[in-house]
Amino acid sequence: MAAVSGNRTGAQGFTLIELMVVVIVLGIVTATVVSQFGASRHEEILRSEARELLAVMNLAYSEAVTSSRLHRLRLDPGKGRYWLEARSGEEVAFSPLRNVAGASGTIDVRLSAAVRESTEREDQGEKILFNLQATPTPSDAIDFRPDGTADAREVELRDQQGFALLLLVNPLTSRVDIVEVTGGDE
Repeated sequence: MAAVSGNRTGAQGFTLIELMVVVIVLGIVTATVVSQFGASRHEEILRSEARELLAVMNLAYSEAVTSSRLHRLRLDPGKGRYWLEARSGEEVAFSPLRNVAGASGTIDVRLSAAVRESTEREDQGEKILFNLQATPTPSDAIDFRPDGTADAREVELRDQQGFALLLLVNPLTSRVDIVEVTGGDE
């Protein structure tokens, strides 16, 4: 029987260079996966805030129709907050809704928000019709009327990476559509 010696000729193992290549490849793969995870996290924050604003717009519509009073969604992009207001009786003044769940909130500080006249309306006559009203709507607000109509407005939410969503308000039905903004639509 032959003795086994501790000497190995043609030893099988990894060289230092091979180990370094494997570590570098793992580092590249890890960096790619982590950056993709971070981007999806930002996108989820953007979508979550859009759903929250959609819910408050639906609440404004519902409150306006059930109470037969004009309701207004106000956004303060500088402070990152929003709230619902209702017209006080026959007066032109509005007062914030109190004791109504979801009638106010904040927008994540990593996002910017802007309210503007809708650019997505196909029928310009429709836009003109609904912008002729006794009480002009401030530029940072959207009115929801007791007859189920609303202002032809859109809310743009944008994150720090440039991803954006538009919340488009249909003036005839007060329905809100969420649309992704692609790079060329800015």
